[in-house]
Amino acid sequence: MTQKNQNYRYVLVAVAVCLMATGTMGLPNAYGVFYTPMSEALQAGRGAVTLHFSLSNLTIGLFTPVIAYSLSHGHKMRNVLMVAMALIIGSGVAIALAPNTMIMDIAAVVRGIGFAAVSMLVITLYIGNWFVKGRGTLTGLALSGSGIGSAIASPIVTACIEKFGYHLAYLGFVGFTIQTIVPVMLLCPLTPQEVFS
Repeated sequence: MTQKNQNYRYVLVAVAVCLMATGTMGLPNAYGVFYTPMSEALQAGRGAVTLHFSLSNLTIGLFTPVIAYSLSHGHKMRNVLMVAMALIIGSGVAIALAPNTMIMDIAAVVRGIGFAAVSMLVITLYIGNWFVKGRGTLTGLALSGSGIGSAIASPIVTACIEKFGYHLAYLGFVGFTIQTIVPVMLLCPLTPQEVFS
């Protein structure tokens, strides 16, 4: 592989990982715009609605070591990401269409398992495996992407909720998140050795 192609691959990984950070860490920070319309539609208190997001975050924390263990024992990153995307899509549809908060809470646990495989652990693994120089800078860029994603998403999602209702807006929210994971899954092996050896 020529030096130009190698450089291209490194740039591709950097961009894909930053995009995934934006979609998987930034967009969820804008999730609060759904609380009021969800609580009104389900005739439940905001606390009952926000509980499912807390459950999702708790599950991410609990399952992140499971993902680390899985990857350290030979499971392919692409397969882990495929399962994660299926869990995120399934739970996203369930949350968007949930008739009550109990269904949302159950789906949130599934969502958390999926997000554990696309969260900070995986992002830092990619950066650590692919980059020696500029590792700190790229980590900072990825984290700033998560903040930028939140800032951009909040007004857009709010406008979508007003125009289409929270059900469709939430499905779109999930769809965009999935689009930020796909480039990493399809184009980025977890280590450069998988490409250059």
